[in-house]
Amino acid sequence: MIVFLDADDRLLPTALAVGSAALKEHSLCAFVYGRYRLIGRDGKPMPPVAARHVTEQHYIAMLRSNYIGMHAAVMYRRSILEELGGFRVALPRCEDYDMYLRVLRRYPAFGHTTTVAEYRQHGGNMSRDDAAMLKSALAVLRFQRDFLVSDEERAACRDGALGWQDYYGRRLSRTLARHVSGREWMAAVRDAWSLLWYAPSTLASTATGIARARVARSISTRTSR
Repeated sequence: MIVFLDADDRLLPTALAVGSAALKEHSLCAFVYGRYRLIGRDGKPMPPVAARHVTEQHYIAMLRSNYIGMHAAVMYRRSILEELGGFRVALPRCEDYDMYLRVLRRYPAFGHTTTVAEYRQHGGNMSRDDAAMLKSALAVLRFQRDFLVSDEERAACRDGALGWQDYYGRRLSRTLARHVSGREWMAAVRDAWSLLWYAPSTLASTATGIARARVARSISTRTSR
C-alpha cells in the first residue's frame, strides 16, 4: 500500500488506518480515496471545498474532471503502480490525474467520506501556475484518446477538455487583465500566448473585457477633469 504526500501537506492521524481498512474491504479496487481540507500557510483551517462523491463509472467521471483533487487522499495498491510502470515522467504536472485515468481505465476504485489529509495553500503551490496546469491537464486527456471505446467516453473526454479550458482560462484571463492594468507587458504577452494556444475562446472574451475596461477608465478620467 502506498500514499504520496507532498512536503507542505499533512496526513491526519487516522489516514493510513482508514485507507488500509478500505483497501482490505474493497479487494477488487486498485486504490481508495477520501476527502481533504484546505489549510493556510500557518496551518489554520480555510473554507471547506465542495466534495464530489462518485460511486460508479469512475473512469468516465475522471475524464470529465479530477474529482479526487488531492493526491495524499489516495491510497494505492503497490502492485498496481508497479504493473503500470509508475508515473509518466514526461509530465511535469498533473501526473496524479494521469495516473488516476490509467488506473481507472482498467480497475475499479472506491471513495470513502472520511477526511484524511490537509492541503496547504501558500501561493507557491505548483497548481497555481495556471498556464502550466492547463497545458498538462489537456496533455493528460490527449494520452487517453486512443483508449476511448464508447461515445460516452469520448464525450466525457471532450467535456473534460472544455472544463479545464474554462477553469484555467478564466484564471489566466484575470491574471492577464491584472498584468495589462499594471503595464507588465512581458507577463501579459505570456498570458495572452497561453490563452491563444490552449484556450482561444477565452482569450477573445478577455480581450473584449480589457478593451471595455480601458475605454471606461478613459471616459471616467476625461469626465473627472
